[in-house]
Amino acid sequence: MTKMRGFGWVALLAAIAGACSASSGGEDQPASGGAAGQAGAGGSSIGGGSSGGGNSGSGGLVIDSGVGGGGSGGFAGDACATTSAKAAEPTVLPADIIWAVDQSGSMNQETAYVQSKINDFAKAIGASNIDYHVVMIASTSGGNAICVPAPLSGGACGNGPRFRLVNQGVDSNNALNLIINQYSKYSDFLRPNATKHFVVVTDDNATDGPINSAAAFTSALGGLQPAGMFSKWTFHSIYAFGTVPFVGCVGAFGTGAAFGKVYEDLVKQTSGAQGEICLGDWTAVFNAINKAVVVSTKVACEYDVPAPDPGQTLDPNKVNVDYLNGGKPPANAIPRVNDLAGCSSGASQGGWYFDDNKNPKKILLCPQTCAAVQSDSAAKIEVKFGCESVFKPPA
Repeated sequence: MTKMRGFGWVALLAAIAGACSASSGGEDQPASGGAAGQAGAGGSSIGGGSSGGGNSGSGGLVIDSGVGGGGSGGFAGDACATTSAKAAEPTVLPADIIWAVDQSGSMNQETAYVQSKINDFAKAIGASNIDYHVVMIASTSGGNAICVPAPLSGGACGNGPRFRLVNQGVDSNNALNLIINQYSKYSDFLRPNATKHFVVVTDDNATDGPINSAAAFTSALGGLQPAGMFSKWTFHSIYAFGTVPFVGCVGAFGTGAAFGKVYEDLVKQTSGAQGEICLGDWTAVFNAINKAVVVSTKVACEYDVPAPDPGQTLDPNKVNVDYLNGGKPPANAIPRVNDLAGCSSGASQGGWYFDDNKNPKKILLCPQTCAAVQSDSAAKIEVKFGCESVFKPPA
């Protein structure tokens, strides 16, 4: 695996030591002789109890099983002899971002804003070292035309290495239909392994059939070929919403034409970003979309299980994982769960699990733990072999 931004080098500490006194056996249970699941003074936990002296990660996170981590503390009072090896860092996925911008008569300020800011949007994503492509569905002529300038475009509003123009006018209510029925004009520009993001900018709602609901859009997207192209997608929208009856909002860019209920449904369905179209400054929502793109490109927090030393056999029940806040000790033990479902059960959230408990190839962090660790730019993960796995306590 190659680099995952935000992790720094990840050390894998391998130990072939005698069994420690913590419990194991493949069930979510606290370690005997440890304090798993009990919150100690001065700390809380993800997946297990805090020992009270555990390090807080970004946002106050404490990941600690309550049993001593690596080094001198050992597990359940018995230090594990370890040797260290440097792990390769995970890869960053590419990102494809598809824009559709309403060009109806009420959208003069909004289309001008998109044209003037789209290069800043792309530049911010590029600064995160992400391989991105931008598709723009909009007409370059007629009322409220959008001409994407260089360097994102290739000049003269046209295609560029990272930009594909779908020169098609977008009306008040048909953006979702165009994303689907114009697919053949940009499908070759998308990458199967890329995360997909949709951004619709409009002051109206998606009322034109047949794609006039979140369910209809989701179904149509799933039917596009090749299969799996949109296996991972997020919907963002800058649309009319708020407390003003019927029109949603009023602001520097005028009044919404209609509350964008379908767009709201898609944003909520995919946990996307939303921005109020009536506002004269969309910096906040552009930043939120940018952040969502960056986060989505990070592959799951997963690590290859290294081969044991010559003459040794890997025992899956004798693996433990530590998180070092800022890459520095003390280590905080992340408790183990049986599978992804176990991440959201038990006394607290988070943990780690194997891809296959009997014949593991990868160690995976639970989504909650992964998000916390990724927010720590200097985080270090240590995987220790030789001591009985410390499981998260049951619910």
